[in-house]
Amino acid sequence: MTRPRVSVVVPAYNSEQTLVRTLEAVRQQTFPVHEIVVVDDGSADNTSRIGRAFGAQVVQQARSGPALARNAGVAESSGEWIAFCDSDDVWHAEKLERQAAYFATSDVVACDARIILGSRPIAPTFASSSPPATGRGLELLSKLVAANPIALSTSVVRRTSFLSVGGFVDAHRYAEDWSLWLRMALDDARFAHVVDALVDYTVQDSSVSSSLQAVAAAELRVLQDLAPELEAAVSRRTLQARRRRSTELWVGQSRTASDPWASRVQQLRRLVSVRARPRSLAGQAVHLVAPSVLPRRLAKAPDYRSHP
Repeated sequence: MTRPRVSVVVPAYNSEQTLVRTLEAVRQQTFPVHEIVVVDDGSADNTSRIGRAFGAQVVQQARSGPALARNAGVAESSGEWIAFCDSDDVWHAEKLERQAAYFATSDVVACDARIILGSRPIAPTFASSSPPATGRGLELLSKLVAANPIALSTSVVRRTSFLSVGGFVDAHRYAEDWSLWLRMALDDARFAHVVDALVDYTVQDSSVSSSLQAVAAAELRVLQDLAPELEAAVSRRTLQARRRRSTELWVGQSRTASDPWASRVQQLRRLVSVRARPRSLAGQAVHLVAPSVLPRRLAKAPDYRSHP
């Protein structure tokens, strides 16, 4: 039986400080990757050189943003499956092998992820409070509207399914992953999920507040752009609740600017530096960071994939 070919797409902008670790983890997969495509989105550092040193195909382009960079990487790739990995995230060695078991019956295969704040893990995983997405897209649509349980760096998508919905939408920047899952669900794609945390998902601890405000605004834009399709498939109550939550987050971040969130980040950093019991640490972390924000979407800071 022919092994499915998996192309790994890594968008990168000035990523020389983190890219080596990311690519090392990709190369160490127990399920061999077909190719690595690094999209250098206008970097001024050694990002392209590092990509080539790892044998990756490097695509260099003027700075265009993460959505267009990922689309460019997919266009240059040739695998039947596309695995996305941000340039500061790290895969566990068995990630792709565990996910490959679902390829025959799925179009999107995700897994859980550890959340790394700065350089240290915090207790909740990405999907700790968001039930994983498993099943047919139209059946999952209400769940995906209510929350985004899929961190992009955990995902492997079937090329034909990705292309059939048009890939990433640049106008949905900051929420382009959520937009993709919603559009694939509306296309009735099949979703699978490996319950274990097989990715270290890095959250930069700078400019988190401004990033969350941008995420909230982008979520409202996605809901507006997809309104006709979503209103035909999801209950009005579910959509209203989702709009309300994104609006509250946007308004809250607009009013408080960065100080209150920065204070929470500092509390979390102090908290994880203490040798607290795991249960105590988890409880305090969830209490300090709003539950509607942390499990649903801990946004990357606006360094690359969130830059305006």
